[in-house]
Order: sequence, then C-alpha cells, then structure tokens
Amino acid sequence: MTDLSVLVSGGGGLLRVIARAMDLSILPYNSLSVVSDRICPASDWAKENNFPTEILDFNGYKNRSEFNDDLFNTLESERPALIVSTFHRILSPEIVARFPNQMINCHPTMLPLFPGMKGLERTLRDKSKFLGFTVHYIDEGVDTGPILGQIVTPKTIGDTFADAARRIYRGGGLLLLQAMLDIGHTRAQRPQNGFDMFGSAYLSSIGIAHALIDLHEQLLE
Repeated sequence: MTDLSVLVSGGGGLLRVIARAMDLSILPYNSLSVVSDRICPASDWAKENNFPTEILDFNGYKNRSEFNDDLFNTLESERPALIVSTFHRILSPEIVARFPNQMINCHPTMLPLFPGMKGLERTLRDKSKFLGFTVHYIDEGVDTGPILGQIVTPKTIGDTFADAARRIYRGGGLLLLQAMLDIGHTRAQRPQNGFDMFGSAYLSSIGIAHALIDLHEQLLE
C-alpha cells in the first residue's frame, strides 16, 4: 500500500518536483510509487532513486484490454490514496470507476480548450495569444473532469515547442503541488454537480515559499 502513485510516460519533470516536495515535507504524503507505460527517462529516474517502479510497456501487450487489466491490478495492489497521471494516454473507464475522486491529471492547455493528446502542439498552432495548464480530477470523459486549478501565460513571438513547454511546466508543477496539498488537507472536494473551478493558481501559506526556487530548478532540469 502506498500514499501516492504517479503514472508516467515521459521526462519525469513533474515526478521529480513531487518527490522533492515530499523530501521537504511540503506534501502530506509519505510514500511514492511509480507506474510507467514504457521505458522512459521518468521510469529510469524513479528506479535510480529507489522508488518502487512498475513498467507496463504498452507495446508489449497484444491489445489495450490486456494493458488495462495489468494497470488495474497494479493500482489495486498498491491502493494509493491519490493517483497523479502524467500518462501520454487515456485511462480506461473501468480504472477511473475503481478510483473515484482519487485520480488527477495534468494537461498542458487551458481546458476546455484542446482536450486530448497533443494539446500544447495544437495550442501553438492556434491563433490564441495564451498558453495554459490545468490540473483536474479524472472522470470517464477526455479531460472533462472537475478543474482543481489553472494557470495561463502569454505566448511569445518565436516560441518553439520546447520554449513553451518549459514555461508552462514551471508553473504547472507548482499548480500541481497546490492541488495535491488541497486534496491532502481535504480542502478540495469534488463538486456534486461536476462543475467547479477554483480559478487561478495560488500558493498556500504553510511554508512552501522557501522551496519555490529549488522546485523551479527541478522543473528546469
């Protein structure tokens, strides 16, 4: 059994920020496990730092159903209090239903704009003047769950994908920590009507300020 499970597919920047925040006792979670759907820098980092890590290589399965079964069983055995998804894929309705109000997702757009895959790429192609980042509960839809928090930042002329990702994930990491704090301290409750927006990101007054520069550096690695 673990307090927190993080689902990873990519570089692991948000995973490192979560782990660092736990080291600093900023987050009210004591144990962390990692589940990856591929071998990636995030899973490599987790193993190198001795976090329990399960790699369920999606390409090694005959079909999506078999992968979903193994993911379900892995999470069921760990029974985490909170699941943070940074997966580059959509979770099955069966998994979402098994962990109601326990799963949150990080999405690199200002939802409801550009839900689904490649949201940042679509934002950059769009004529809008802003980039965004959203942390939300996961429901049975595609990026349709109740929103815990959002940030927005202006586009910059000549933005590359790497430039834009760097900026939004810096703020997005802090937004994610705030959402996790809210959930951990039971201040953020999923609304019954399914519609609630806490609005702009804010930082709680529990001593997080001293760690902000350090956490920003984690995001920039």
